[in-house]
Amino acid sequence: MRSQKEKMSEKNYELFLQFNDNLIISSVSVNTRYKNLAHFGLLTEMIQKEWTEITKEDLQKIIMQIMLKHGDNGRDTGYSHALKTSLRAIVRFIETGSRNKPEDGEVEKIKFLKLKKPKSTLTREDLPTEEEVRQIINTCADSIRDKAMFAVHDEAATRAGELLGMRIKDVIVGEIGAKIKVDGKTGVRSILIVKSVPYLVKWINAHPFRDDLESPLWIYIDHEDTFGNQINYAGFRCILQKRVKQARIKKKITSHLFRHRTITELATDLTEAESRMRHGWEKSSTMPSTYTHLNQESVDEKILRRMGIKKADEKENSLRECAYCKTKYPKEMTFCEVCSRPLDIVNAMRMEKEQEEKMRAMIQEMLRQEHAKKSEEQERDELRLEIERLKLQINDKMRFD
Repeated sequence: MRSQKEKMSEKNYELFLQFNDNLIISSVSVNTRYKNLAHFGLLTEMIQKEWTEITKEDLQKIIMQIMLKHGDNGRDTGYSHALKTSLRAIVRFIETGSRNKPEDGEVEKIKFLKLKKPKSTLTREDLPTEEEVRQIINTCADSIRDKAMFAVHDEAATRAGELLGMRIKDVIVGEIGAKIKVDGKTGVRSILIVKSVPYLVKWINAHPFRDDLESPLWIYIDHEDTFGNQINYAGFRCILQKRVKQARIKKKITSHLFRHRTITELATDLTEAESRMRHGWEKSSTMPSTYTHLNQESVDEKILRRMGIKKADEKENSLRECAYCKTKYPKEMTFCEVCSRPLDIVNAMRMEKEQEEKMRAMIQEMLRQEHAKKSEEQERDELRLEIERLKLQINDKMRFD
């Protein structure tokens, strides 16, 4: 809020605060509210005048700027569409006090704006691969929170707002994985996770407010002025871009692509009803068909297998189990965090060899010290005997003299 005040005129900032109040009264989620306010700030920079003085011509110029900067060859992108939707909502709010379309018809100066949600041009090649996700998670070695946050986001295929809105009480760990509760577009739903559970449990155990079940699960921890506050979408996006850069991934990766990736992977394994339930889609949603077209590669493989050109590949198990306590871990983990034992035979043999070498070195050192001690004692005894012998010689000489 403070940074927006510095960028806006007094009148525009007053409208900004009123717009924020309207979003709160309308029960808009925290992350959606932050996104709308971010759009308000960006659009205010574009108009370079008071919102109350804006004309149809000004609005048309803004639309041109949006399309030139954020469109794709004259067509809307998801972001350009979102900005234009926000622009329309702001104009409605200024003119009528509501972000919704007036019952007696659209606001005159914005009637020219016809919005149509752009069709997805996303292909499977645009999605992050499993290896790229692993690289991103591996860059989080310095942050238990980040590692858990991205691991859960990827496995559960949550929307960013659903993930960030979680509280500690929304995690229930069971014998097989954990159930997380998220609140999204279609209401509250429960999602089973397995691979990311070790990371999540480790973060909860380290959470500064782990005893407060109402505390936000994902909080800021690096700066005193924001410590303990729930991470908002802008913050989450910042953290993600930092990790993508550290992983040296050139592909454009956004938070929603994590969701796209996992849903695409599961599309051939879950029925449409199961997909709707897990991913939070209403019965009327056409989203399942979106992910069907992304799985063209799977369709091609099935046809090739049917023709005998390609054999079915066995899916590699992405989890490994501790042989001692049966806890399941992602493949990249090498030691059990419950019993501290290695998770595979190679590490077990290496660890055993290291322990044997350490034991051998300890024994050798103990023998050396013992030998040194004996040598010192022997030297002292020999010296004592020599002194006694010399004393006797001196006494004998004195007696004869």
